[in-house]
Amino acid sequence: MCEDCDKDELGRLLDEIEQIDVNGLKIIPDGADKPLKPATEADWVVTPEDVKKAIKAWNEKYPQYAGMLEARIVTSETKPKRRNRKR
Repeated sequence: MCEDCDKDELGRLLDEIEQIDVNGLKIIPDGADKPLKPATEADWVVTPEDVKKAIKAWNEKYPQYAGMLEARIVTSETKPKRRNRKR
């Protein structure tokens, strides 16, 4: 604690802080009084270039999983059926 501080003043301030109803406290972020810019198609459309950038970033960040985002999905419907070959 600082030596120049008035202990009575500090105690009074702490008492005031304890009396604040934090449930009723409203915090308004900077810029909240300004309207949001309208969303455009560019804000949500994923382009092929976006996909390429994401794949490149993934492969660099997780080299042990490189290629995973480009893997072909195999399901029971897409998996080639094996033929029973008689010899």
